[in-house]
Amino acid sequence: MDLKFRVFAHVSRPVHEVFEAVADPDKLSAYFTTGGAKGRLETGKTVEWDFHDFPGAFPVEVIEVVPDERIVLRWDANEAGGKAGYRARSRRATRPR
Repeated sequence: MDLKFRVFAHVSRPVHEVFEAVADPDKLSAYFTTGGAKGRLETGKTVEWDFHDFPGAFPVEVIEVVPDERIVLRWDANEAGGKAGYRARSRRATRPR
């Protein structure tokens, strides 16, 4: 099954401010990763995200980071009862394409 979806939102803030809100673990922890984020998003790194409503922190692979332009992430998918056997991928563009 090839499941794909696209989500779009416009944020009325300077591009660098939006980029840092996602790349900086302290800023990301303030509004998204409710249990905290560990590690700055940099190409080739693996960081850790934690959410209060999901048990335990999990690793997030940072596939690509282009400052003020794009962040590409990948993590193991999870479904009720355990891992789903595939990986989810997220591409966050901070500039319109």
